[in-house]
Amino acid sequence: MADQAEPLASRNLCIEYLALGPLPSAATLQNSIKISLGKSAEECARAVKLSYSHMALLLRKECGAGFGELLLARRLEEAKKLLLTTQLSITEIGAEVGFTDTSYFIKRFGERLGTTPLKYRESNLSVIS
Repeated sequence: MADQAEPLASRNLCIEYLALGPLPSAATLQNSIKISLGKSAEECARAVKLSYSHMALLLRKECGAGFGELLLARRLEEAKKLLLTTQLSITEIGAEVGFTDTSYFIKRFGERLGTTPLKYRESNLSVIS
């Protein structure tokens, strides 16, 4: 039974993360980030029962972006949430959302958002307070 549940759960998480949709529940956030955001394009294609090339074509057609672009966007969205809702360090947040190198995480965050993760946290927390 567990063998049947894992592919379905993995398939749903890959689809959800690729579509940038909401998480199924807050309780699954920590586990699902590691499961989905750490997957390669090939692993996600297998999880949704498609060939890599077919998945790539569908993503371009339906989402207007490739797997890498969608995955990066999803990782950064999750990082922004974690920056504002946890006390995790920048290194820990980068690792949680699938970056193995903190410097690369900071670089990609800055390229997309125009600021560092630390400055993002500081400026947005002061607005919330």
